[in-house]
This record gives sequence, structure tokens and C-alpha cells, in this order.
Amino acid sequence: MAYVSGFTRILCLVLMKSVFASVCGGSECEEDANSLKLLQHSSIVVANTFWATARKMRENPLDVVIQLAGCAKLAVDSSKKSEQDAAARAGVIDVIAAAQANHPDSREVQEACTQAMASIILFNRENGLRAGRLGGLNHTLAAYKRWMDDPVPTVTLLGGSIGAYFDFVDENRLIARELGGIQMILQNIKNNFHGKLGEWNYDPVKQSVFAMSSGTKFNEDVCVQMGCVQLYVQLMQEHGHEAKIAEEIMQSLRWIMSTRNPRGQEDRSSFLEAGGPAAVAHVMKVNPHDQGALDLACITASYMVGPHMSDGNIALPFDQAAQLELTEAGLVQLTLDILTGSKQLQQLEHQMFNFDTDLAYNYRRDCYKLLTNLAHDNSQNKELILGAGVDKQVLGRLAEQPTDPLEVVAGCELLSILEVHNDACSIKAVVDTVASAVQAR
Repeated sequence: MAYVSGFTRILCLVLMKSVFASVCGGSECEEDANSLKLLQHSSIVVANTFWATARKMRENPLDVVIQLAGCAKLAVDSSKKSEQDAAARAGVIDVIAAAQANHPDSREVQEACTQAMASIILFNRENGLRAGRLGGLNHTLAAYKRWMDDPVPTVTLLGGSIGAYFDFVDENRLIARELGGIQMILQNIKNNFHGKLGEWNYDPVKQSVFAMSSGTKFNEDVCVQMGCVQLYVQLMQEHGHEAKIAEEIMQSLRWIMSTRNPRGQEDRSSFLEAGGPAAVAHVMKVNPHDQGALDLACITASYMVGPHMSDGNIALPFDQAAQLELTEAGLVQLTLDILTGSKQLQQLEHQMFNFDTDLAYNYRRDCYKLLTNLAHDNSQNKELILGAGVDKQVLGRLAEQPTDPLEVVAGCELLSILEVHNDACSIKAVVDTVASAVQAR
């Protein structure tokens, strides 16, 4: 994982002291003991804060000052699932939802409590499910609708917090559908992009596409009816160079162009007609160092072409016209530049995620899949890919035994379509490599 939780670190230190007590020197043992005490103290302080604050909020449910101050104290480090779960055990989710229910007319309470809740439920299904069942999302969307046109743009910045309800919790996506939440979020984008609140307000739009990145699932039809396809293309072309805008939009697009969307093929055609290939190419050009944006560009283009996918979803059928448009837009060379270039890639605003972001945004895996799709029944693209030496790069990666099993499969599929045969991609070798990768994880 990208991090080690506080409780796991405590356990590791305890085990290390037990195993190595006989060999470590006095100062080293003392350093380990001090680290252990510090971690224990930190965890106890955090837990005590949760319990004390939650108790005070329960005892004074109608005191708006206490509720506001309480929510301000209850935000956790969302990259640490242990903190999220400790907060849940202390009843924090319940008191936050109760504060929102008891103070619907206080914008300050709604904002502070929504943000605190988001930190506790982000990428945490159990917590997100409970928060949704207690009405947290209902209260937040009511506040969002009530104050989204306010000239003080604080409520319009809650999109990311709303999106936290959607990650891993399909039930909350359906709540948003029922309450018109998706329409509100898209309207907020329109209001802040050549709209009534300004020509371009970056933060409200960014927070809104955070919400759409995960909220589009089960709401594809609402998104398309609200004109999101054309809106997304325009945003990618005009502001795709700004951090997170294109990445989060393309997270939304993957739901629209998937087989789980009954209108997936029709919506894919709409994205092509709206200028999708040129928009994706533009994103690749203006984000040469952004790993998230480049990875999602490869995924989005793969969804546009089909039929091979690397994210476990079944792709739409192969679209030769889409392959031609993407080729003409320069996607083959742009993808080759990502894989064979020497640019150092970096991840933007992923530090608060509580999962392995290198695995989630594995650009090699996803760009291998894109090249496989662009080479599908296309000899000219095959020659261009081979001429760039990508086959040698893939073989080099396989020799390193990457820890992502899907990267192994994607690499071997690319070699297969390029008609490059190697023992590393025999059935037995792939099975063994994947098994080793799974075991290593």
C-alpha cells in the first residue's frame, strides 16, 4: 500500500523489538521504544478527541456553536483507514449526520460537517454506506441546492466532499440520482465555466468534476442528458492543462463509454463527434509529467476504440472509425512518447488516498492496452509501434517481474498483437508471473 497505518506501524515496532531485542544496541532499542510510545500516544490522543467531541455534540444537539466547533475538530487523515475506522467506532459519523439534520438553516454547519464527513468516508465503503443511510448525503445536497448560487462560493466547493460519498458505495450514487444531485453538480460546472458566476472559476469546477468522476456510474444517462459529453470536450480543450480537470473528467467518461451503460455505444459515438480524439490528444500534450492525466488518457482512448481493456471491465466492440480518428489525432505517437520518453512523471493530489496509487494509475499497463487497440487490424500502426522499440521495452519490464498482474497481461497482449513471440509470454510463464505478482502484493 502507499502508506502504513499508525496501528500497523505500532504492531511492526512491537514485533521488531521482540525479534531483535537480543541484537540491537542500547541506543537503537531506546529509539524503537521511544517511537513506539510516540505512536501509541498519538493514536490514543486521536481516539480520545473523537470520543470527547462526539459526546459533547450528543449532549448539546441544538447548540449551533458546539456543533460547528465539533465538526471542525472531527476531520481525519483520509489516507489512514485506521483513523477513519476509529472515528466511526466513536460514533462520529452519527453525530455529524445529526448535526446536519438539526441545523439545516446553518450554511456553516452544513459545510463544516460535510467536509469532516468526507474525510471519514473517502474510499471507505462501510463508513460511506453508514453516512448515506443516516441521511448525510441528503442534508449536503439540500444545502448545495439552496446555496449554490450564493456569491460567496463556499457551497460550490463541496463537490469533492459529495464525491466521497460515491466512492465504493453504489447505494449513495442512487441517492444522488433520486435527489437530482448529478444535475446540481453539472449545473455548478456550467455556472462557473462561461456561466452566470464567471467565465472560469477553477476551484468550483475542479471540485465538481471530483464528484462526477465517481458519481457518473448509474447516472450516465443523466450526465449525457445534461450535455456533459460536449461540456467535457470543451473543458479538456480549454482547461485540460490545469491540475485534475482532465483526469477527473476522464474518470467520468469511462462510465459513459462502458458496456454497463445501455447507451454506451451511442454515447461513445457522441464523444467522437464532439471532438473527443482531439481533446484526449490535447490532454496528453499539455500534461507531459502528470501520471494521473496520462494514465486516464490512455484508458479513455481505449474505451473509444475497444475491444481490449485493462481495468477488468468488458469493452465495447471494436470501432475502426474511432481507431482512425485517434490515429489521425496523433495518439499512437503520443502514447509511444509516454512509454519510451525520459520524462519524470508525478501524481497530483493523490496523497490523501488510502490505497496504492501506483497500482491504480499504472500508466504502462493502460498505455499498453491503448497501443494494443490502436494496432488491432492495423498494420501501419503496428509498424510504427515496432519501429519505436516498444516491444523491447515491454520485454524489459516483464523481465523485472512487475507487481501488477494486469500489467503483465497487458504487456503480453501487446506483444501478441505485434506478433512478437517470447517465452516470457507463454501461458505457463504468464500464469507464474501473475501468481508471483499476486503473492508479492
